[in-house]
Amino acid sequence: MTKPAFCVRVLGFNATENLVLGSIFGLAARRNPKYFRQVQETGEPDLCLVDADDPDAMAGFLTRHAAHGTPAVLIGRHDHGTGLPCLPRPLQWARLFVAFDQALGHEGTGREPDVRVRLADDPDATQVVSRRPRLAPPSPDGGSPGSDPPAANGTAKSPIAPDAGSAATGTGPGAVAGVSGSRVLIVDTDPGVRAFVRDRLERYRLHVETAESGAEAVRLAAQGHYACVFVAADLPDIDGYRICKAVKTRKAARPTAVVMLSVGAAPGDRIRAKMAGCDAFLAKPVDRERLLEAIARFLPAAAAA
Repeated sequence: MTKPAFCVRVLGFNATENLVLGSIFGLAARRNPKYFRQVQETGEPDLCLVDADDPDAMAGFLTRHAAHGTPAVLIGRHDHGTGLPCLPRPLQWARLFVAFDQALGHEGTGREPDVRVRLADDPDATQVVSRRPRLAPPSPDGGSPGSDPPAANGTAKSPIAPDAGSAATGTGPGAVAGVSGSRVLIVDTDPGVRAFVRDRLERYRLHVETAESGAEAVRLAAQGHYACVFVAADLPDIDGYRICKAVKTRKAARPTAVVMLSVGAAPGDRIRAKMAGCDAFLAKPVDRERLLEAIARFLPAAAAA
């Protein structure tokens, strides 16, 4: 009989990625088998989720868990010679669940299956790795077996979004639980704002539509469901607050998150947005990290709807 729930120890990851993982584990609690995050560092978990780009996280896994044969799923650019399944960023709930299931052998075959994973360095290539490879303890210099020494540049990884220019800046690829195929609407008179937000969203295979006016936004919203609407507060015809209220009061089987974009960040603006039913408020010019946090917060919820 399959165990109903499995404990996952999370090693590494930055604050925003942990926010994403919180949403992912929320989804994991609704499926079969269930996965829950280990809260206290006592006892051996059923599975480890490790930030392979964090040398401390890798060393912690190899030192404390590898000797017990604990299966693991790595997130990052390299598996450091461990032979463990390694998924590239961004974090994605569906891909993680498949990797978790395969790592624990939930395929109904009565055997421990091999895991076919995408290579982080080449998304179009795959390799087959065994479920529980035998691992040697860490090398004396602190690196993992068979790996090159980790780069000690001290640079921070971007929490969510993949960035084509990140290799030179040291920000690295990011992470969010993207929802393939979800519809998102961006409403703003500024083409620069529309282009910036659209560029970030389309990196997660979201279906993005844009509108330049409130009237166009209302027309589009009436034609179908959007997982999330990013709307400017200061539209000249129908302002964002009225659009937000219209979206929130519309009878629909699935909820729509509304993120307000405003040049002003006065308390009165935020109160007005909240009264209209707005879920989040972003000041313009839109900060990249705040935008990515909004994506991390609302798109996993849309996937579960």
